[in-house]
Amino acid sequence: MPIERSADNVLVIRPAGGLLAPSGRAMPGEESTQAALDVRYFYQLIDGLYRDATRFRAGDRVALSGLVVEVTEVTDDGRPSEVAYRFDTTLDGPSRRWLQWSGGVYVPFPVPGVGNAVVLPPATVPASSWGR
Repeated sequence: MPIERSADNVLVIRPAGGLLAPSGRAMPGEESTQAALDVRYFYQLIDGLYRDATRFRAGDRVALSGLVVEVTEVTDDGRPSEVAYRFDTTLDGPSRRWLQWSGGVYVPFPVPGVGNAVVLPPATVPASSWGR
């Protein structure tokens, strides 16, 4: 998943296949590796309890305390394919602690410099660890 720092206070994330899984289908690029009966399909269905079927559009924004999240690109079926996270302060500030999931644990994530990007592998959590 590419993560780009486009400004001192902005991270742009562009996950392969989009930010949300297409309902009832494997993520693009995972069709051959995702089983026909996969627990992720269950979570896609449950997601429908909390989110209506409204499609996202480029320019959709959500303002939170200290952060504005903006959908900058969408897939053909209206899922976010690129999202910009604009914080009210620099990403390097002492109030920020950046982590990434790696090897089953959270580890420090070095935020890239302005104009640079990093690519993170997909994060997976084995079903055997759920509920622990």
